[in-house]
Amino acid sequence: MIKEILLASLAFLFLQVSPVMAANGNGAMQYTSATNTIRNTARLSETKLKVCLAKENSIQKQTQQLTRLSTNMLNVFDKIATRVETYYASVVLPAGKSLSNYDQLVADVAAKKTATQTALAKAQTSSGAFVCDGDDPVATVTEFRSGMVSVKAALKEYRTSINKLIVAVRTISLPKPTETTK
Repeated sequence: MIKEILLASLAFLFLQVSPVMAANGNGAMQYTSATNTIRNTARLSETKLKVCLAKENSIQKQTQQLTRLSTNMLNVFDKIATRVETYYASVVLPAGKSLSNYDQLVADVAAKKTATQTALAKAQTSSGAFVCDGDDPVATVTEFRSGMVSVKAALKEYRTSINKLIVAVRTISLPKPTETTK
């Protein structure tokens, strides 16, 4: 009985001494909750920064690999276009055949190549700027992604124009070489 009276008086005294905590009856929890919210907000931004720093190398590596892949694709497409042009100049023209729209097709291939190179250069410049301590790393990654989407579309258009050139050159009927009997 004395313990109960002593506990009740201590609780009453505690509520009287700290009016901020006694405001809602659960003042101690509210006070602790408000303090923890402020602390958690600071920790959250610190946590996000730590996570970003942990992933920074990975993100930079992925962007470098994507730009390298796109550059390699551009180089392969360029080699194919060069081979088609060489074939046209060394096989089709000496055979006395020609395409009426060959120059237009080659100009289209060159224009698509230039557009692809421009889009790739823009994406590469945005990828090198990613740093977690920067102003807005999320915007940098978003800009790189949109740049890579435009690179992908430009590569697709470049490939399509090369395919049109290949189809046009291959539709020219060349005389079949005669077989020689041995």
